[in-house]
Amino acid sequence: MGYKISQNPSVSVCIPVFNGIKYLNEALDSILNQSFAHIEIIAIDDNSSDGSYELLLSYAIHDPRIKVYRNKVKKGLVGNWNECIKYANGVWIKFVFQDDIIHSSCIEKQLKCAESMSSDYRLIFSKRRFFFEDDTPSNMEWYRQKKSYWDLFLDTRFITPDMVIKSLIKHPSMNLFGEPTSFLIEKNIFSKYGLFDSNFRQLCDLEFWLRVGTEHGFGFVNEELVLFRVHGNSTSASNLSEKEYESKYLDKLLLHRKWLYDDNYSFMRLQFSSWPSSLFFQTQFEISARRAKLSLEKTPNNNAMAAWASFKEKFPDVHSASMKSFFSLAIKYFIARTSILLKLSFNS
Repeated sequence: MGYKISQNPSVSVCIPVFNGIKYLNEALDSILNQSFAHIEIIAIDDNSSDGSYELLLSYAIHDPRIKVYRNKVKKGLVGNWNECIKYANGVWIKFVFQDDIIHSSCIEKQLKCAESMSSDYRLIFSKRRFFFEDDTPSNMEWYRQKKSYWDLFLDTRFITPDMVIKSLIKHPSMNLFGEPTSFLIEKNIFSKYGLFDSNFRQLCDLEFWLRVGTEHGFGFVNEELVLFRVHGNSTSASNLSEKEYESKYLDKLLLHRKWLYDDNYSFMRLQFSSWPSSLFFQTQFEISARRAKLSLEKTPNNNAMAAWASFKEKFPDVHSASMKSFFSLAIKYFIARTSILLKLSFNS
């Protein structure tokens, strides 16, 4: 029967699908083999052309927990994530991507961790292991050296908001926590903090984790419960090859701009409102803007230039930020970053 959590919460396992037939059956089988069986499975196909939709329907015939939908209009990566959330009925949401696999006890162990947390807005993640297919492109080989939270920080069952902020300051723009398949999300979080931000290409998940984690922290299960597949047909591979400038520069710039202005990060900014700590978020934003501009000057590219122009039109303050001197920015950044890390060390 598996672990019985109090009040038998319903878990919505969400599978956003687009042309994923090659590995989709493995993902579905790993969900159906969960030790925690009180789940519904929400699978939304984003107009696949490879038979993914038909495969989902064939599974749904044999298991009434599987509900299959198809978007009338293509939503795109993040849009389909958010569509899954709208259809979910559970107290908890567990994403499983079409090319990933979860351990049979994944949901059970993440729920057990959640029960030990006192927060009203609970996010739980576990370790994940990368699995490299033979067609993994060279521009994704960096995954082999990718650092994770458990590589850099002490083992703990609960990661406090201060610990999340410390990771953000020491490793800005680096997703140390994992991809959506690694997480269990309390659904009420989306009512308070909104959905995933579709303006991002690559950092949409990290931005959401930080949006919530800088105020409420995370639960952590120190076990490898997720297998994250790295291959040439993944969305990450597509972003890195076709939208490299947006993924590498504009995503970081947008993230750092949100830290500076977005209301969801006001709790974090308030903790560092005194000088010189207060310089950090403005300076980080300006450094990212300067790097994005310099990259275009070094290697001009029509698509990248169009993306940069569109970004500046949407956020006019980016232009003046991109003109700042790197030398003065580096000095302010060092002072502000050191001040914040000292304050966090005194708090721990």
